Amino acid sequence: MTKLIVNADDFGLTKGINRGVADGFKNGIITSASLIATMPAFQHAVGLAKENPDLDIGVHLSLTVGKPCSKNDRLSPIVEGGEFIRSYVHVIRSIYANRVHIEDIKDEMSAQIRKVQEAGLRVSHLDSHQHVHMLPRVFKLMLTLMQEHQVPFVRVPDELVGARQLLTIRGWGLLVLGLIGKVSRRRVVRAKLSTTDHFWGLSCSEAMSLHDLTHILRSLRPGTHELMCHPGYNDGALGLIYDRPSFREEELAAFTDDKVLELVRQRDIRLTNHRALLNQ
Repeated sequence: MTKLIVNADDFGLTKGINRGVADGFKNGIITSASLIATMPAFQHAVGLAKENPDLDIGVHLSLTVGKPCSKNDRLSPIVEGGEFIRSYVHVIRSIYANRVHIEDIKDEMSAQIRKVQEAGLRVSHLDSHQHVHMLPRVFKLMLTLMQEHQVPFVRVPDELVGARQLLTIRGWGLLVLGLIGKVSRRRVVRAKLSTTDHFWGLSCSEAMSLHDLTHILRSLRPGTHELMCHPGYNDGALGLIYDRPSFREEELAAFTDDKVLELVRQRDIRLTNHRALLNQ
C-alpha cells in the first residue's frame, strides 16, 4: 500500500502562508503542517490549527528566521537585533567554529517545541527551516529532543536530486543534504524512532509546479512517503522576509488542482499523516 503525507512547511511564517496551508488542507491533498514558533504569525496559525483539528502538526524548528524562544544571551553569534540572522551559511559556520554551543542550540529548539505544545497542540513530528536540523551535530540533538518531548517522527530529507540540479551551487548543496539524509536515516532506525520510508520535495523545492507534483505522484511505490511543500498566499509580510518573487501561490494551486485529486484516487494513494501512522 502507498501512503502519503503531504506536509506544508512554514506554517506560522506569515498570515498569508497560514491561510494558504489551511485552504490546501480543506480543498486539496495537504494532510500535515510544520509550525514555526519564532514568528509573529504563530498565534494566527495556532488558531487555524484548532479550527482544523484533523490537520496534523509538527514543529518547524528555526535558527535562521524570527525571534528566539529562549532567553539565552549565548545565542548572540546567530542573533542580531533580537532576531536570528537570516543566513544558513552563517549558522553552519557559527556551530562548527564553536561560536555558538550545541547545548544552547538544544535549549532553543526545546523552547520552540514547548511553545507549540503549551499552545495546546499535539506535536507529531520535527523538521526545520532550511533543513538546519540535518547538520550532523544538530541531528544528534533531534533524537534526544524527540525522546524528551515525546515526539515520534522526524523528517529525513534523503531524496537525491537529478543531474539537472547539479548545474547550480544550490543543486550541489541539495545533493550533499540528500547524502547526509541517507546516513541520518540509519541513525533514526538505530534509535528506534520513526521517519517515513521515503521523502520527496528537494528536487523541486521552492518551485513545485503542477507538472512536478504529478510526476512525483506517479513515481510513488508501496511504502510510506513524505512530500514537502510550501503553499501560501503572497502578502506584504512575506515580502519583508524574502526579496524574490514567491512561488507559494503556484504550489497552492497545484496541491488543490482537481487533476491532482483525481490522480491520487486513480493510483489508490492513501493520504495520511504522522499521527495516523502511529495507530496503523
